[in-house]
Amino acid sequence: MLSGGMEFPMIANNCDDNDTTFMILMTFHEICHNYLSFMMGINEKRYHFMDEGITQFSTIKFL
Repeated sequence: MLSGGMEFPMIANNCDDNDTTFMILMTFHEICHNYLSFMMGINEKRYHFMDEGITQFSTIKFL
């Protein structure tokens, strides 16, 4: 199954998928990227490991 998405500042372009759970988790993941970078003020270019790590952790805890 080919699926995935691309993230940009303040927008998420996600693929169309029949798996509703996957789409909900992907959307939540992208919302976390926007929240961490822009609301909390984490520099995602300098501290990319924090941005992706905290986002992934939040997505797992969302389950």
